[in-house]
Amino acid sequence: MSDDAKTKEPREDGRPPQNVTETLIANSRPQPAIPAVLIFFLAVLMPTMFMAGQDPQPLWQIVLVAVGILGSCGLAIAAGFCSVAPQVIWFVLALWSLNLDGSARIAPINETLLMIGMAAVIVMIGVQIWRVHSGRFVPTIRESRDADFI
Repeated sequence: MSDDAKTKEPREDGRPPQNVTETLIANSRPQPAIPAVLIFFLAVLMPTMFMAGQDPQPLWQIVLVAVGILGSCGLAIAAGFCSVAPQVIWFVLALWSLNLDGSARIAPINETLLMIGMAAVIVMIGVQIWRVHSGRFVPTIRESRDADFI
């Protein structure tokens, strides 16, 4: 941990949050979730929905969806070291994809992977909350320099 984080003094690239609202906003940034969401849509949801109704599902689709689940979950967990939003967004997408009805169903092995990923994401949410609460992670708030001129 850096000295700036221990003393909670302003740094050149931002300052630590000063109240509960700022802490919630600083730890809920959705931008780190973009790669995980993009991979989830491209490799999980799109193949599942476009290949709906094929029984049995082609092996390449099952493998592509499995790789997409693992990749997007890994990206969401990695992004979780700076925000809680990626894990929450990934969890909601995974829950939604488990409840796809009609002919757009994912293979049972991929359902199992989704459930394992959801458990991992829940653990990461707990770890990130613990990191913020214990002070091991201190997010920064950037104030616009242009705000001084208004």
